[in-house]
Amino acid sequence: MLYMSVYQLIKNEICAETALGRALAQSKRQKSMDFGPVAKNVDPFAEAEYSAVHFDQTLVMQLIQQKIAETRTTQRFILLEGFCNSGKLESQEQRLQLRFMDEFFAIERNIGEVVGVIGLQNEKQASTFDITPEMI
Repeated sequence: MLYMSVYQLIKNEICAETALGRALAQSKRQKSMDFGPVAKNVDPFAEAEYSAVHFDQTLVMQLIQQKIAETRTTQRFILLEGFCNSGKLESQEQRLQLRFMDEFFAIERNIGEVVGVIGLQNEKQASTFDITPEMI
């Protein structure tokens, strides 16, 4: 399996001042993000600054394709972290501008079939639901 952290790829490209890195930096539109109560002041990899949601999606996809071509050998699967971050945007309006499905379809269109999606949250998700007769 090939692991790629999208925000780390973006950061490395911008810091290396490559042509693609400069294009990414010029396309950046900073958006407020919410990583939940646990991760408020903890961001060791600068995900809030280099998250894919801040940059032109076409350029980000170009970067991912380039890095896959450079590093992939016999790996059958790619674990792609940090591309689908639109759900972490604070503003409802911004979340509607770049929806999770848009990000998902971009992966399928440009990289290949998505076999699985894993979402890691900082908060426990409800696993049981109480249904009252009024709800039916």
